[in-house]
Amino acid sequence: MSLPDPSAAPQATFAGHQHASDYAAAVARFLAGDRQTPIPVWVGNRSDLTASITAANKLYRISGRRSAFDVRIVRPQRLPEALRDMLRALSAGSGDRPVLTVGLYQDLRFGDRTAGGRDQAQASGAEPSVFLTGRDVHSLTWMVAKQWAGTGDLPDDLVVTALDHQPALDGVEWVGPDDITRGDRMSILRNRPWRRVLLHGNGQDDSLNLGQNTVCGRRQGAYEPTGYGPSCHFGQGCYKPEWGLIPVGDISTGSLTLLNCFSGPSARLSTYHEDYQLLLAAVDGPARSIVVTSTACDAGRPEIRAWLGHPDGSRAAMNRSVADTNPYPVFFQCGTEEAAPSATAEIREVLPPEDSERPAASLADRIRVLSTRSMAIGKSGLLPENHPIALELGDLDRFLSAISARDALRDPDLARTHRAQCETKVAAIDARIARSLSTESAVSRFPAFFGDHSTVRPGPMKQVPPCSCGEPASVFVKVPVLAAVAAVSQTVCDRCGDIENAMVGAPELRMAGTREIRRGETARMTVRLAGTPGTVPIVGLGMRASLRAEVQPAACRVAMDRRGQGSADFELAVSPDTRAQAEYLLPFAVHDLALNLGRFHLLVRPDTK
Repeated sequence: MSLPDPSAAPQATFAGHQHASDYAAAVARFLAGDRQTPIPVWVGNRSDLTASITAANKLYRISGRRSAFDVRIVRPQRLPEALRDMLRALSAGSGDRPVLTVGLYQDLRFGDRTAGGRDQAQASGAEPSVFLTGRDVHSLTWMVAKQWAGTGDLPDDLVVTALDHQPALDGVEWVGPDDITRGDRMSILRNRPWRRVLLHGNGQDDSLNLGQNTVCGRRQGAYEPTGYGPSCHFGQGCYKPEWGLIPVGDISTGSLTLLNCFSGPSARLSTYHEDYQLLLAAVDGPARSIVVTSTACDAGRPEIRAWLGHPDGSRAAMNRSVADTNPYPVFFQCGTEEAAPSATAEIREVLPPEDSERPAASLADRIRVLSTRSMAIGKSGLLPENHPIALELGDLDRFLSAISARDALRDPDLARTHRAQCETKVAAIDARIARSLSTESAVSRFPAFFGDHSTVRPGPMKQVPPCSCGEPASVFVKVPVLAAVAAVSQTVCDRCGDIENAMVGAPELRMAGTREIRRGETARMTVRLAGTPGTVPIVGLGMRASLRAEVQPAACRVAMDRRGQGSADFELAVSPDTRAQAEYLLPFAVHDLALNLGRFHLLVRPDTK
């Protein structure tokens, strides 16, 4: 078999074929070295792929380079022989090389093992970290065809970030949050081709938010009555301005990185139907390499630096970078880079969280614990100095300082009085914090804020009871770099992301109840607690601002029994006016200034039965 000669390339890099027989004949000519045969794509009746080929012909040239991977095909009988020929020819040689897994989207499993075992699974080859996929065989032939092409002399990289407010980095075209707010530079995404593009913002598997602009994964004409989609799926329009929609497949780049949570989950763990998946829409576009996240992640400036510094291995570099806050691989890659990747295995482990603090044995111990937590919430920078909770914590700090003198601690009568006064003050602040956690607030930012100033304690992760969705869950601890920041244990599920974020010593919590609800319906939700026997934490149920609903009660105190168990029921009444889309609830617990904030995913359906 002779490879095509890129020096004698045809005028068009790619050519679409409607019929399978025409595609097979073109593959045979191409692999035989016919210099006038463009890279074949079996488009069938997919007009969107035909449009992508037209755009990509301006971006790519035929490359004679073979893959540096060993190709493994999942369920090869579902793929036409001509496509398998293209894949076999793509891989050259043999030996100890990384595996490129190929298969239809619904047949691949990636990022859906327990977080504690995902890195070992990748190292052993049991789970793919680099793959080729598509929503159907036509999309897959397109993705495979792009691996035979190179972008040529496109020199520029582009970063568009809605979250990084630091000065722009050198060596890259930079569109920051201020640029996005003004809106005068967003056309840069579609007005010219780029070698590599990184988009950084909040989002989900269907979209990535860039201010008033939304990078959208909706397939043209998409509507699947039996599936679940975002609000536009139910005829409610986009949750962001329609004029700001940017179809991800319209971005002209050879390499695209989508740096938002859940930008590319596997089919089994996705929230929305395939017609809305960012990953699949990007596959149908011009990018030959797409880096996505399989679950929730805390990527930021360090990962952008890793992406910039490793143009030929950004997925592995970003996984190494993010390991100090997400101690398992979260980045996966669809498509290959234009240079050979490293075969280095990425195996990282983290220690389990230490046992929760024992109840304070003396007033001195009590002061020490409360003072540490008060400093973390009130003086670490989590809250503005004039925030009401920060002011109350300042008063508490002064009181704790006053009663911590040696003479006061040694006087039994005075110590009893001071302990009672301390309990009263802390209970009042706990109640104020609980009211703040009932909605998204400055206090509810503590998992991200403390996590940004911490690193993961190394060692093996600890497996804990499964998430309420049924998937396995793992827990690890983020250890603060600064003395004023609190350690946080984070429990993660591959489907739901972080489901618990607890300051060490806070009650553990899990939520039970329906995971789907219709607009206008009411449901009972239960929050179960585990903590110190005899304590009385405050437990509540908060909501995202986008969810129009009422919760009764908003919060309540729960007395823990002799086994350290407790629970509280809440009535969730969803408004008929809220959007039908994926939401999540925010169960929380507060005790002695120790906070635990969970996340419970909820699908809101239209009110039509």
